[in-house]
Amino acid sequence: MCIRDRQESIRQCESELERAISAVVDVFKKSQNDLKQGQASRLAALSSEKGDLEMELLMIKDSRENLSKELNALKSRLGENHLEIDRLRRRNNELEVTGAPFTDQAKAARAE
Repeated sequence: MCIRDRQESIRQCESELERAISAVVDVFKKSQNDLKQGQASRLAALSSEKGDLEMELLMIKDSRENLSKELNALKSRLGENHLEIDRLRRRNNELEVTGAPFTDQAKAARAE
């Protein structure tokens, strides 16, 4: 009887051990699934953020390109203004040298 009792006790221990191992495996699998779902969720969030940042980068590049065009246009206008100023200075010098009388319009412009 003693042998049978021990064998039964061993079977019960083996059965409890199998249940415990099964429970540990189930917990491990659940943890793995939770981790995978968390990683998938994080990956989706990062992917969305990447898309947003790429869109923002494109907008910044467009804005920079537009600002560059505006700057070039302003530089061009500035160059034209300098040429006009030089032309007016030469004309003014010519008038002063020749002693040509100022018109009323020229007198008004000079007074300003």
